Amino acid sequence: MNYIIGCGGVGSAIVPSFCLLRTPDEVTLIDGDTIERKNLNRQMFDASQIGLNKARALAGKYGCHFIPEWFSRGKFRHYRTDWLICLVDNHRTRLETLEVCDDIGCQAIFAANEMQRPIITGEPGRTPRVTRAFTTRN
Repeated sequence: MNYIIGCGGVGSAIVPSFCLLRTPDEVTLIDGDTIERKNLNRQMFDASQIGLNKARALAGKYGCHFIPEWFSRGKFRHYRTDWLICLVDNHRTRLETLEVCDDIGCQAIFAANEMQRPIITGEPGRTPRVTRAFTTRN
């Protein structure tokens, strides 16, 4: 399964294309946030959706699965074949996504609007790892 964690600015822009690359049955959106008027200028929602859960609103439009809850380690069952696409703006969820990947060996992609830069490290012949160099600003 491909889990898109975060359906705000980056997530709402990625979901339409991602659902064309994978079948909607292979995509699950995870977000506990609701659509607010302040989101409309930078997220792929319209005024008629204010008050709806972001994951539910996008899933309804693109036919994929959704979980209208915040992501956290241990809350959902994942497998080695899963991809966790983390598109959130908070360090706690990013760290917990990395920990899930470490626990079960699945893959992750991180993208968000932020000034922090991840540090990718690796050794020849080994899988690169993202260094947990997150601050505690959030």
